[in-house]
Amino acid sequence: MRRSLITTSDSAGNFSMANIPPGKYRLRVIRKGFLTADHPTIFDFSTPQQRKDIDIRLTPHGVIAGRILDAEGEPLDHVQLQLLQLRYRNGRKIPATIRSAYSNDLGEFRWPDLAPGKYYVFASHIEGIPLPISNTVDYVPIYYPNSPDFNAALPIEITPGAQLRLADMAFPRSLTATVKGRVVVEIPGARSKPIVRFYRQPGHDNSGAISSRFQSATLNPAGEFVIRNLTPGPYIASAEVEKGGLSFAGSTNVTITGNFDDLIITVPNPVTITGRVRSEGNAPADLTNIRVQLQRNLADSDAYPLKPSGTFQLDHLTPARYIIRASNLPEGFYTKRVLAESTDITTTGIDLKASAPSAIDILISPKAAKIYGVVLHPDSRQPTPGATIAIVPKDKQLRHLTEHTIADPEGRFRFPNLTPGDYQLYAWKEVEPGAWFDPEFLAPFEEKAISVTIAEGAQSTQQLTAIAPAAQTK
Repeated sequence: MRRSLITTSDSAGNFSMANIPPGKYRLRVIRKGFLTADHPTIFDFSTPQQRKDIDIRLTPHGVIAGRILDAEGEPLDHVQLQLLQLRYRNGRKIPATIRSAYSNDLGEFRWPDLAPGKYYVFASHIEGIPLPISNTVDYVPIYYPNSPDFNAALPIEITPGAQLRLADMAFPRSLTATVKGRVVVEIPGARSKPIVRFYRQPGHDNSGAISSRFQSATLNPAGEFVIRNLTPGPYIASAEVEKGGLSFAGSTNVTITGNFDDLIITVPNPVTITGRVRSEGNAPADLTNIRVQLQRNLADSDAYPLKPSGTFQLDHLTPARYIIRASNLPEGFYTKRVLAESTDITTTGIDLKASAPSAIDILISPKAAKIYGVVLHPDSRQPTPGATIAIVPKDKQLRHLTEHTIADPEGRFRFPNLTPGDYQLYAWKEVEPGAWFDPEFLAPFEEKAISVTIAEGAQSTQQLTAIAPAAQTK
């Protein structure tokens, strides 16, 4: 059972704790206006002892503030401001929304409690959803200081305790466009009228935003639509229908530079696949927690439970290419082979846009490769708890098999369900989540990685040296 002990420091920052029950502890310090700080040492109080003169340095937060104006220089309220940082998504480092705010009646916005680093600001005017039909001019979303293109965005450097007041952001205006088109529904028996929406796609991942602006359209009996008030830029045009209480959607990407007269949005007929998971050689395996995992890319996957018999039926799948395998396997098992009828799709995946197979056969084996080990500090050569360890296939086509784990309080790690093959092992004291999927990020550290070739059923023990944060910025 995990236990927590809490105390408060005095005005000089001194603190003490007494009568600590035996066990291992991590020391964490929290204070408003500062970053939460963890002491790097795991304190072992298995035997009575005293620890003195423990120092922890706190880093003060920063602040970004600014103001948004209209084309005439007047303050704009209810503008959504998004604070961005570069984050890894699907093996690439891209700008992503980490926080949102709205401007007040003076056009002002503010983000406190910011960690040191580089940030970007994006502004979009979302008041009035949808816009009146009479509007022919609208505000174009911009990145600080004043560009609709992220490549021209100015990074904002926050140092510890910095309080930055940005130059005023002035929204440009643009003539809006009208798009005409039709919806093609391929789902038999779907009689509901499709709902059409246009979502503007900024040059960043805005899934973390509070809300996003969209324009809606109504359809006539022939499935045709007209949508107005679109400022120039890239959009996702989507259509949604209902059948039997379920929703089905289709979408297409379109870049608006002016009026558009013949856009087609298709809502495809969903796909059903069936199959089974079985154990090689009838080896006993607990199927209770096993999931069938459908992976569209490195960061986008869905998992479905099995029936008690080990069979599965996956309904209402969007036609797309998927890598299929079994996940959440019992320790010592791995997905050895996946067959679609007689075709081996273990590494290639299957394209459900072409056709749905009559059956999927997933073979799991109790002879997984296993790698265990310990991570050491680069200077002290002591075990490094909390280090991140990634095991990456050398074959870039097998990147979906990349795994990661966190070292335990003794600096130990384990990978007990590996597919046999050639791997590289990396360990970091600190690393951004998902960075290990990016070959460009990994390239400078290849000489620090441990190469391992491991056969089916084999076990290997490895000793890794953690890559220090300073080495990651060189």
